[in-house]
Amino acid sequence: MRQQDQQVAAAAIVGDKRWLGKLQGELRAAIAPVFAQARSRLTAFAYIGALLAEAGDRRSCWQLAEAAGHASPRRMQALLGEHAWDWQAALAALQRFILGHLGDPEAVLVVDETAELKKGEMTVGVSRQHTGITGQVENCQTVVSMAYVTARAHALFDFRHR
Repeated sequence: MRQQDQQVAAAAIVGDKRWLGKLQGELRAAIAPVFAQARSRLTAFAYIGALLAEAGDRRSCWQLAEAAGHASPRRMQALLGEHAWDWQAALAALQRFILGHLGDPEAVLVVDETAELKKGEMTVGVSRQHTGITGQVENCQTVVSMAYVTARAHALFDFRHR
């Protein structure tokens, strides 16, 4: 298949959102073993579906629950804060998924440190630390992430919270 034909075919698949269902199915299969209980697994699938349903970089449990068709954010909150699941195994599964789909010998890993200033002390990970935003020691939350970047696409690959 010529490159132009591939681009037209890819545009048709993306345009009708068939790719989204395929992606969700593959992600579900990749992370299903991480969850011992069906309710945790089903909520995780709803969480992933809500994240993929609409573009955006900030979403609360209320917004995700609404997108998933839940009456309240309780299930999403319980998944993130109470349910027992192995986040390290989930991360490893997602890394295998990324490499399986984007694997490229020319890929690069890009490290990014992002700090968000915070006023209170109740948010997870908030402490007085140096922040590049102001160049001073501030009350903030810092996340260091790594992206796997190829000529075709990029995906977040790892993170550390400090």
